[in-house]
Amino acid sequence: MGQTVLVEGERHHGKEISTSPSRDMGD
Repeated sequence: MGQTVLVEGERHHGKEISTSPSRDMGD
Protein backbone atom coordinates (compact mmCIF):
# COMPACT_ATOMS: atom_id res chain seq x y z
CA MET A 1 0.00 0.00 0.00
CA GLY A 2 2.78 2.41 0.90
CA GLN A 3 4.27 1.94 -2.54
CA THR A 4 0.99 2.82 -4.23
CA VAL A 5 0.87 6.12 -2.38
CA LEU A 6 4.49 6.83 -3.28
CA VAL A 7 3.82 6.23 -6.97
CA GLU A 8 0.74 8.44 -6.84
CA GLY A 9 2.69 11.21 -5.14
CA GLU A 10 5.50 10.92 -7.66
CA ARG A 11 3.02 11.15 -10.50
CA HIS A 12 1.75 14.45 -9.09
CA HIS A 13 5.19 15.95 -8.45
CA GLY A 14 7.62 13.40 -9.80
CA LYS A 15 10.22 16.13 -10.24
CA GLU A 16 9.74 17.29 -6.64
CA ILE A 17 10.04 13.86 -5.03
CA SER A 18 12.55 12.58 -7.62
CA THR A 19 12.90 9.55 -5.33
CA SER A 20 12.65 7.14 -8.27
CA PRO A 21 15.11 7.92 -11.09
CA SER A 22 13.24 5.44 -13.28
CA ARG A 23 9.98 7.36 -12.85
CA ASP A 24 11.65 10.72 -13.44
CA MET A 25 13.27 9.51 -16.68
CA GLY A 26 10.23 7.45 -17.72
CA ASP A 27 7.93 10.41 -17.25
